[in-house]
Amino acid sequence: MSFPETLKEYPSRFKTLLIATGGLLLILACSLLFADRASAHGWLIDGRGDLCMTGQNLNCGPVQYEPWSVEGRGDFPEIGVPDGQIAGGGKYPPLDEQTMNRWAKVDLSGGPHTFHWKMVANHSTNRWDYYITKPGWDPNQPLTRANLELFCRYEDNGAQPPMDVYNDCFIPNDREGYHVIVGVWDIFDTINAFYQAMDVNLTRDLSQPTTPAPGYPGDPDRFGAIRDWSSIRPYNAGEQVVYDGYIWEARWYSHGQTPGVDAVWLLIGPVTGNPAPAAPTGLTATAGNAQVTLSWTASTGATSYTVKRSATAGGPYTNVDTVSTTSYVNTGLTNGTTYYYVVSASNSAGSSANSAQVSATPTGGTTPVPAAPTGLTATAGNAQVTLSWTASTGATSYTVKRSATAGGPYTNVDTVSTTSYVNTGLTNGTTYYYVVSASNSAGSSANSAQVSATPTGGSTTGSLIVQYRAGDSNASDNQIKAHFIIKNTGSAAVDLSTLKLRYYFTKDGSAAMNAWIDWAQIGASNISTTFGTASGTNADTYVELSFSSAAGSILAGGQSGEIQLRMAKTDWSNFNENNDYSYDGTKTAYADWGKVALFQSSVLVWGATP
Repeated sequence: MSFPETLKEYPSRFKTLLIATGGLLLILACSLLFADRASAHGWLIDGRGDLCMTGQNLNCGPVQYEPWSVEGRGDFPEIGVPDGQIAGGGKYPPLDEQTMNRWAKVDLSGGPHTFHWKMVANHSTNRWDYYITKPGWDPNQPLTRANLELFCRYEDNGAQPPMDVYNDCFIPNDREGYHVIVGVWDIFDTINAFYQAMDVNLTRDLSQPTTPAPGYPGDPDRFGAIRDWSSIRPYNAGEQVVYDGYIWEARWYSHGQTPGVDAVWLLIGPVTGNPAPAAPTGLTATAGNAQVTLSWTASTGATSYTVKRSATAGGPYTNVDTVSTTSYVNTGLTNGTTYYYVVSASNSAGSSANSAQVSATPTGGTTPVPAAPTGLTATAGNAQVTLSWTASTGATSYTVKRSATAGGPYTNVDTVSTTSYVNTGLTNGTTYYYVVSASNSAGSSANSAQVSATPTGGSTTGSLIVQYRAGDSNASDNQIKAHFIIKNTGSAAVDLSTLKLRYYFTKDGSAAMNAWIDWAQIGASNISTTFGTASGTNADTYVELSFSSAAGSILAGGQSGEIQLRMAKTDWSNFNENNDYSYDGTKTAYADWGKVALFQSSVLVWGATP
C-alpha cells in the first residue's frame, strides 16, 4: 500500500486534527510524516500505536500521527532499547506508560493467530520476533526483558518484504487475562528495529493444545540452533550455517560464497537430529452407515498417525488404529451414536500433541458406492508422474495405487480428495503402472483402467515443486490474486529462465486480461506474464509466468521466494473463481498444489493441466 493510500484509510482522524488544533498543527504533523518517510517504516495492526491512531487509545502524543515510526536500536533482547522503553522503542515515552487499565485491549484466544504489519517503507529484514508477557507478570510495572518470552519468529535473511506482511504464529494457550505482545521487526540494512506493543485480553481455546508440538508455524526453534545458509547474508569468522545437510563454519568473512564450493567454509559434519512432527491440522469427520470417514492434512516429518476415539467430548480417548496415510475409515460403529476423534502424528523423535477434536454421528442409509474413476491420464516428468482423472459422483476421496508390473499387484501410494496427484521421488527410466479407486462412506469402487508412464531426466537431478496460496479468498470480486513459491528439492541449481509456470482459470467474459507482479523476492521486473487459451475442466484461459536471465537460479534445496501475481479484466468486471481449475480459496497458507503446472525447457515437471 502506498503512503497516500495509508493516509486515505484514516481520513476522519486528520479532519478531527484540523478542527481541534488548527491548520498550523496539521502542517507540522504532516511535515513529520513526510520527513520520516525516507527512513520509516511499518506498524502492527491492532497494536498500541495503531489504536492510538484510530482514537481507541488516548493521550498518546505524536505517535498517534506516525505509529510506523516506533524505531530504536535493534538486536533485541541482547542489545535493543532499554527496559521500561520497549513499547515506545526508546522514542515515544507515552507508549511506555504501563498500568492495568491504560490501554485498549484486543480480545484473542490462545492458539493460531496471524499478525499483520503494514508498511510505509519496506526495509530489508533480518527477522520478525514476537514476545509475550509471562504468566504472573505485573501489569502495573514497566515492561522489561524479564517480563517477556519469545514465542514466534520468522527469518527473512535480508530479503525485502511486501507492503503487507502476515506472520502465522501460535499464541501460548497456557495463560489468560491481560497480557502484552511485543512485535520486533529487526532490520537487515541498519542497526535498528521497529517495536510494536499489542495489548490483548487472552482466553484459552480448549480445542488447542496448551503447548504446541515442536515445529509449529513460527516456532523460534524450528530451524535448530544453526540457521540455513543464505546467499545474501554476510557471515563473520566462526559463524556456522546448515547447507546441503551439513554444518559449515566460516573461516573468515563471507558474503555470497557457497559452502562446499569456496574455501572460506570449513566442513564441521552432518546435521543430526529429527524434531517430532506438529499436530495434524484440518481434521474432518464424515458420517456414513455404521462408519465415520476421517481425513486430515499431513504433518511435516510424520511417518505415521494414530487415530483416537472417545464416546464423550474432550476424551479420554482410546487408540483406534495407527496408519501411514492421511485418511481413515472407522467401521463397525453404532448408528445414532456420536463419536469424538483426534489424531496425533509420530516419527522416530516422538509423537505430536492431539489435533483439534471433531465428531460425527453415523446413520443408516443407502448411499451408493461411487463408480470407478474414468479418464485417468499419466504424464511423465523428471523423477515424477502427474496423474489426473474425472471425478466420480458421490466420491469423497480417491486412492492412488501403483505397480512395477502391468496388471498389478498394486500398492496404495496416497489417498486424496482432489482429482489429480503428483507422484514424486521416482526413478527415471523405470515404467510405473497406476490405477485409482473412488470411496465414500458406503465403500470403495473398483479400480480405474490402468495407465503407465516412464519418468525421464531433465536438466536437473532433483525435483521442482510449486507451492500456492490464495492471496485473496474473495472468489467473486474483480481481481484474481495467486501467490507462488517454486522449490528445488534436487541436488543441482535450476536456472529460472528455463521455467514457465501456468495458472488456469475461467475468464467469465470476453474482455481482455491484464496481469501484474505486485511483488517478488527475485524482482518483479524479472518476471513476464502472457495469456493463452486453455481447453479443459474449469479452464478456458491460462496465465504463464516466465523468468528472465536476471532472475538467477534456485539453489539446490532452495526456493524462489514469494511471487505475488494479480490479474483483472480490462473492463474490471467480476470473476467467479469457485469454478476455476487452479483456484483454492481454502489455501491461505502456502501448500504444494498440483493444479498449477510448471514446465522446464517445455517439459511438464510439476502439476497437471486441466
